[in-house]
Amino acid sequence: MPPLPHCYRTLIAGVALTLLFCSIVLPAQAGSDPYRILIINSYHPGVFFSDREVQGVQEAFTGQKADFTLEYMDAKKITSPEYQKLLFDSYRMKYANTRFDAIISLDDDAFRFLLENADVLFPKTPVFFCGVNNFEDSMLEGNPLFTGVVETLSRNETIDLALALHPGTERIYVITDQTTSGEINRKILEKTVSAGRFPVPVIFLDDNRTGLSLAELKVKVAHLPQHSIVYYSDFFQDKDKVTYLPTEAMKEISAASSAPVYAHGSQYLGHGAVGGNMNSGLLQGGTAAKMALLNFSGIPVADIPVYKEGMNEYMVDENMARRWNIDMSVFPAGIRVINHPVSPLEKYWVYIVAIAIFVLIETWIIISLLISRRQRLKVEKDLRSADETLRSLINANPESVILFDPDGTILFSNEVAASRYHTTPDKALGKNIFSMMDPDLARRRRDLAEMAVRTRQSVRATDTRDGRSYDITFTPLPDADGKISKVATLGIDITESQNLQDTLARINRRLRNIAQLTRTDLANQTFTLQGYFELMKENMPERKRQEFLQKIQEMLDALVLSIGISRQYQDLGDRLPLWQDINKAFLYALSHVNTGATRRELLPEPVEVYADPHLEDAFMGLIQQTLSATPPATIIRLSGYEEDGSYFLLYEDDGPGIADTEREKLFQPEYPEYRTLFLASEILDITRITIRETGIAGKGLRFEIRIPAGGFRILVNQDKDPESGSMR
Repeated sequence: MPPLPHCYRTLIAGVALTLLFCSIVLPAQAGSDPYRILIINSYHPGVFFSDREVQGVQEAFTGQKADFTLEYMDAKKITSPEYQKLLFDSYRMKYANTRFDAIISLDDDAFRFLLENADVLFPKTPVFFCGVNNFEDSMLEGNPLFTGVVETLSRNETIDLALALHPGTERIYVITDQTTSGEINRKILEKTVSAGRFPVPVIFLDDNRTGLSLAELKVKVAHLPQHSIVYYSDFFQDKDKVTYLPTEAMKEISAASSAPVYAHGSQYLGHGAVGGNMNSGLLQGGTAAKMALLNFSGIPVADIPVYKEGMNEYMVDENMARRWNIDMSVFPAGIRVINHPVSPLEKYWVYIVAIAIFVLIETWIIISLLISRRQRLKVEKDLRSADETLRSLINANPESVILFDPDGTILFSNEVAASRYHTTPDKALGKNIFSMMDPDLARRRRDLAEMAVRTRQSVRATDTRDGRSYDITFTPLPDADGKISKVATLGIDITESQNLQDTLARINRRLRNIAQLTRTDLANQTFTLQGYFELMKENMPERKRQEFLQKIQEMLDALVLSIGISRQYQDLGDRLPLWQDINKAFLYALSHVNTGATRRELLPEPVEVYADPHLEDAFMGLIQQTLSATPPATIIRLSGYEEDGSYFLLYEDDGPGIADTEREKLFQPEYPEYRTLFLASEILDITRITIRETGIAGKGLRFEIRIPAGGFRILVNQDKDPESGSMR
């Protein structure tokens, strides 16, 4: 079993870098000017390691104003002197009048190019490099503005790990290519082999150094003798100059191989490599960027030493280990294992804690209700001796009369008032009158009651509650000592007689659903955040800390989104449903989003629908579903028809549609990606409008919205009975 010096050095180095970078105090950026950063990438987009380096650089500048310029040298495809001269001339023309605050160099080709040309192309500009192999201090002689991070490729440690996990190995086969880095890595490995570093023969599959095609390489690894292992050093380009993404090549080679494949790059893990002592592009790029931040804080480049310690760790893919029947009990101590099966306790611990907390909250609620009930019974006992004559007289009043103390506790309520609060006179006793109203109305009426007590005069106002308007009078009543001990309120219903019970009940149910959804989102995210914060109290590599911070940021973004949705719909039901033109509501929704080149078709005739005022938001939810699809739809079409007394409004597009496996999730609250569709269905359901998706996967969305009889008007002419649900 191999020793793990790099793992421990990584932990120590990560802690040191964390303490160092956390102490950076950056100067205030002048005005609003961002830092101008030039990133020169040796390769092309899609190379996993260098892509992660770019990501690490950008994440390191989180919270800072930074303007990034990214150049790709494409050195995996072409490295001739003529091409280097072309790059020089191109950069000199492009950046002749541009001054960068820092240059960040990714990998060997960019580093060598800048050593030769930075003083001419970018004079007096500090260069912070990463991903450099075979670094020597002499390389920086005459370049005082260079510093950075050395990439250590743990070839020997990776092969040692493979030998430890396969004790019967008789030979090692090596995969290389003819790129610049591939040739360098091969020479180093050949020198190590010549020194007798390994106990078994090491054989290069490209034995004559003429290169191999991917197809030839797959044939070779498919026919290796027993008791062999494969070390994947490099294969970015085949003998015909065809380039491959490393992960794609690894997948095909590993699938074809008759022996386990090991590699030193973390980009290969999860794509067919069993494991190795692996480096991290994310940590390399992030460390170089943080060196730049140190320089921006006032520390000269000459005082920032080149970081030469390894940033590698031992890692193994348990899926591959099982494929090759590796005894996982022999894994070295401290090795990181991915794709490890999660136990039910590990998987569901958040839910277990949530259930426990829920039980405690429910217990507390029950106890609170019991205490409230005891208090109410006491008040009822004290009030049973009230004057029955006055009670009968007030009950005869056709309008609402309530008597309460200055704190709002109800002392008496006639039957009309109790019915307007959806209770009975007996049940209303002891309750706080203001707790039976929404917060805004409660605040207004409390202010009126307090004014009546303060001025000792009646106060009159008009307001609305539960969709009905009332003329309210608050009259202060003094006791025998002249102290205002009671307030009488007379409420006269001044609205037209309308039965909105059903609509109000549906509104309240929507609000409860949204509130419950928001509480669930907040609770789940909060518990998860607490877990990550507890883990981050422990010492860990900077790369791991950055992963946790990224996850925390994603959870905070989810919290912000959940709160935003709750805020958007917090006034749901505050206004009564009303007649709305479907085409106009749809156009209003379109005006809030960028539909690009997507065309629209409206209903050919004006149709009005009786719906909640948030109808526009419901349409926006459907539009957002269309715009989120890939490839995008080219048209959104509204159409409709009458059938069996109902009106069916169809919303269709020509995008990719909804997969059959996703359709049952569309209007469920537990799927964040379809949250807007859930809210759309809730808005429509307030006035008994239903919605379902009836499209065919691959042929576009098709939302079928059914508007019941009495809830729509087709405004063409007046020759149809309006009782049928439409007006023509």
